[in-house]
Amino acid sequence: MMMPSFKLLEASAVVNFTILNTDHPKQFMFHVVTNSCNYAAMQAWFITNDFKGSIIEVQKLKT
Repeated sequence: MMMPSFKLLEASAVVNFTILNTDHPKQFMFHVVTNSCNYAAMQAWFITNDFKGSIIEVQKLKT
């Protein structure tokens, strides 16, 4: 699932909601695309929080 977002709480809410409402969270991979201002915060957030084995990749837009 690819999700463009510039808001950390919005991205986290979508990932959490999806994972909590699935039977197989380890089968999900999320690609979160953000700008350079939010990249470090999003990357740190998704690395330090547990998402039941789902893979979350944070990517930065190149402008």
